[in-house]
Amino acid sequence: MNIEKNIRFLGVRGDIERILQAFDAFVFPSIHEGLPVTLVEAQGVGLPCIISDTITKEVDLGMNLVEHLPLTDKVAWIEKMKKLETSNFSRNISAQLLLEKGYDIKHTAELTQDFYSVLSR
Repeated sequence: MNIEKNIRFLGVRGDIERILQAFDAFVFPSIHEGLPVTLVEAQGVGLPCIISDTITKEVDLGMNLVEHLPLTDKVAWIEKMKKLETSNFSRNISAQLLLEKGYDIKHTAELTQDFYSVLSR
């Protein structure tokens, strides 16, 4: 495929939001996933996401950024990526909208701490 010059493994990062802002789209042709946090992060910065129809519908935050496509339809994937290339979309995502969807790191950390506190009693 000759893509080695275009791929970098960046390791553990604390600036994922900044890196995602450089993307034009988030393409995720996965066979199986649970609830991919990466897709939540991508939507959080306003990235359009093209994902396989094998990924749970729960990952869609309802912001019209997610398109599920069959893995077997290569033409549909290519056409969708081409369409995004010429699209003009806004990256303005309301932090309040993400909070309403339940994606708040502080709240999630509190819930996790409470869960383990109850277990340790």
